[in-house]
Amino acid sequence: MPIFLWILLAQQFQPTTIATDLKGGYQVLAVDLNRDGRPDLIALASGVDHLDWFENPGTVAGEWKRHVIASGFRQLINVAAMDIDGDGIPELLVAHEFSNVPDKLKGIVSLLRLDGTRRDIDAIPTSHRLKVANGAFINAPLADPKSHPPLYEGKIPLTLYEKGTLKPRLINDEDGGVMHGLHVTDWNGDGIDDLLTASFRGVHLLEGKKDGTYSRQLLQAGNVSDVTVAKIGKQKLLATIEPWHGNQFVIYTPERTVLDDTIQEGHTVLAADLDGDGNDEVIYGARAGGGAVRMAKFEKGKWTVQTILDGKIAANSCVAADLDGDKRPELICIGGATANLVIFTVAAVAAAAPDHR
Repeated sequence: MPIFLWILLAQQFQPTTIATDLKGGYQVLAVDLNRDGRPDLIALASGVDHLDWFENPGTVAGEWKRHVIASGFRQLINVAAMDIDGDGIPELLVAHEFSNVPDKLKGIVSLLRLDGTRRDIDAIPTSHRLKVANGAFINAPLADPKSHPPLYEGKIPLTLYEKGTLKPRLINDEDGGVMHGLHVTDWNGDGIDDLLTASFRGVHLLEGKKDGTYSRQLLQAGNVSDVTVAKIGKQKLLATIEPWHGNQFVIYTPERTVLDDTIQEGHTVLAADLDGDGNDEVIYGARAGGGAVRMAKFEKGKWTVQTILDGKIAANSCVAADLDGDKRPELICIGGATANLVIFTVAAVAAAAPDHR
């Protein structure tokens, strides 16, 4: 009998919708909340007053039981998760009372436990992107608290909350205009988390130091909305959405290459090796015009763009995580105007060719 070699021809994405009522769906986060070893999904929606999580049943097609973590919020905007007390269950840092007009709402930052206990720890107008780096929570506000649209002139207070005490400490305030993107990565391979910020002033690297400080340098100039890092072989490339809430998906190779200029209000970009070939694919999404989720792939020396889903999800946020334990990541996206949470299972489309060795 012949031995068959399976050759990957393309990727297909099977969507599974697990919620359709997340008004203003803004961020999805994959994190194990019940210590069963499987990533659960936190679905943050700005248009509702509560924060939900969906319990992973072990299979994508199973029943994703819904739980309310806490309610009574106004204009939720971002959440980050980290176990700060060592019990194996992460605590959440939540930013709420958000407005892109700095003097309109307070920008409250709260520590939230899964039992619904809430403790407000800070208030910075336009508190926006929350991340975890080097064992601490990071808050990247959208703009200077005293600034005004459309120019948002001033200094943006990129803020760290100290381990244990959660006391706020300024990391840097040299960015101006709008800082929409914050990405955590080990850019220089030294084992310390670095930060990439995306703003009206471009992409900046804040290199993490052993003493807890960060040094800042410009990587790419321009009006940049979101940024991630894609690994192709041994090379690291920047991928961005430009300008702020813009229409361009860009790869820096290192020269600037616009791969797609047809999206409307681009709002999310991430890199993940979805097909196990050792190279990252870059997934990007947009939230206007019906919304879009698309993917750029590098093969045979060039980048190609593939549509995952257009017109049915106004993608504000996407993440990649192995939800079913098969060692291959799924793609999860949340829609704003479409109010939906969708899991995309990556399936290889292959052709068999006989091997007559």
